[in-house]
Amino acid sequence: MADKLRTLQNLEALQTRYVGTGHADTTKYEWTSNIVRDSYASYIGHPPLLEYLAIGMGEPKEKVRTMMIEKMIRGAGNPPEWFYSATIRKYDDLWTLDDDKGMRTITVKAQQGWSREQARKQLA
Repeated sequence: MADKLRTLQNLEALQTRYVGTGHADTTKYEWTSNIVRDSYASYIGHPPLLEYLAIGMGEPKEKVRTMMIEKMIRGAGNPPEWFYSATIRKYDDLWTLDDDKGMRTITVKAQQGWSREQARKQLA
C-alpha cells in the first residue's frame, strides 16, 4: 500500500513539475502539442543539432531558430473544432471548458486577472 501511495505522489510531483507528462484528462491535441513543443525546444536548446538542421534546410542558423520558435506557439496546429463551440465558465479559482456535447471537460487554475480569452488560450 505504501508503495502505491509513493508512486502516486511521485506521479503527481512529475505532473506539476513537467506540463508535458499529461494526466487522465489530457486530450490527443494537448498531448501532440506538448510533443511538438518539446521537440522544437530540444532542437533549439542543442546548438549542434540546430546547426545540422540549418545546413539541411539551407538557411542561416538564426532564421531556423526563429522559425522553430514561431512554430512552438501553435504546437500541433489549430485546436479541434469542438474547442471553438465550447463554453468557458469560472468557478472560484478554476476556469472550466465544456464542449457542447458534454463529452469533454478541461479545467485550469485561474491566474490573477485572467480574462475569458486568456483562459481559452491556456485551455487550448
